[in-house]
Amino acid sequence: MGGGEGLLEAIAMLNIPAIRSASVFCAAAAIVSGLSVAGASAASLSLSGVSASSEILPSNFNPTVTNAAVATQLFNDHIVDAGGVGIANITIYDPSHPGGLFATGPGTVTYQFVGEEAGFDNQTWRINTPNELLFQNSTATSGDTKGGYSVLAGALPFLFRSNSVVGDDAINGGPIGPNLQIGIAIVSDTVAYAFFDDGGGSPIDADFDDVILRITAVFRGGETTPTPLPGALPLLASGLGAFGYFGWRRKRKIAKAGIA
Repeated sequence: MGGGEGLLEAIAMLNIPAIRSASVFCAAAAIVSGLSVAGASAASLSLSGVSASSEILPSNFNPTVTNAAVATQLFNDHIVDAGGVGIANITIYDPSHPGGLFATGPGTVTYQFVGEEAGFDNQTWRINTPNELLFQNSTATSGDTKGGYSVLAGALPFLFRSNSVVGDDAINGGPIGPNLQIGIAIVSDTVAYAFFDDGGGSPIDADFDDVILRITAVFRGGETTPTPLPGALPLLASGLGAFGYFGWRRKRKIAKAGIA
């Protein structure tokens, strides 16, 4: 039995004469209509696109991390084990399988440079809002943070650039250049890690530690995604209100006729 049929059956079992006024019916109708926003869910970070694979960070994952707090953070977020060896399960995107990290609602994001292990001078850019160089391997230090950037639902607007060569880019949620890869590990609804492999020593260098970012999102309070109920329910609510009103009028006429 469908949800609408079950509700109709429940209504048929009601003791309608016991309801004394049309206002009660109208209130019931309003409550049923209001249920259309029930089951809403808060915005979060998510993955989108067809991934190339999903795998554990390799044993040669060995980024340079100069900040003790960031090293602890990597451990607490289950990205590495007690020895600093990569243990996170990451989703990988490559030239044939573009995709990446998405937000399901509007908010703000903060990017933290975690570390790197690369011969290339790689860059991380915030794009389209407008373009801004966030971090460069040759100058960034683990723990460096830039953030509070407004984002809408969709792919988070950042890219990795290999060896500072314009066009040799891996765009989150977009095209990925030859020999480049992005790895994503979502820690919670609001925290994720992005890993860049520049392909400089591929396949030997496929360790996803050429750039590591920690991304934190703060979604706007009260922004939810409604879960709609069947389209017949608003009509049913209106019908309840009308049914109650006409029943009330009929009873009133009978009462008046009895007095006369």
